[in-house]
Amino acid sequence: MRYIKTAEELKGYHPLWINNYFLKKAELKDGKLVCGDAEFSSLYIDNEYIDSDALNTILDLAKKGLPICLKRLPKEPGKIKSGSYQQRLTELSRLKNVVTEFKNIKTVAPLIEGKNIPDFWCKKVDGDYFIFFSYPLAQNLHFPISYGQSLNPKEISRKIKVNANQNSVSVNLVFKPNQSLLLKIDKNNKVEFIDITYEPPVPVVKEGE
Repeated sequence: MRYIKTAEELKGYHPLWINNYFLKKAELKDGKLVCGDAEFSSLYIDNEYIDSDALNTILDLAKKGLPICLKRLPKEPGKIKSGSYQQRLTELSRLKNVVTEFKNIKTVAPLIEGKNIPDFWCKKVDGDYFIFFSYPLAQNLHFPISYGQSLNPKEISRKIKVNANQNSVSVNLVFKPNQSLLLKIDKNNKVEFIDITYEPPVPVVKEGE
């Protein structure tokens, strides 16, 4: 999945990938898709191909009320076709809780809102949110990585809004050169930056490479 990027409209939600194996094990509880310790408020699908068995799973969940964003109509892979794929796909797309635009899904607000949101990960402990934001230039890394690619002498700022504990808190993220950030928002919406400073060695830039 290294080179597959999620849709920008999902950025603030930090979506997780799920496949048919885990979808079949999941249950719909109180309007949420529960799979192990993970809970999902909706399913976002933007696939060129979906096999017949996975389509059955998705259709079953949709009939039970799971909100689904179906960005495009997928195709059935393989030379041997099921014979009823298009019929089931049409049935799925006509359900009221299946939409083509994610903004039309009535779901919770994203955890993070803003422009050019850095990659992040969140852990909630007893009402306190701990959110790690990676250094913005670490986004979209791909091979080959050039010598000195991480070197950047400038600060980078991002203005965001965090939706936590049924409140919204505006935060200004200031990334010092080559530094990530750890933000804590407690149950009383007090904002605190936890020091995780790490000074990496200055990268060596080789001429001609």
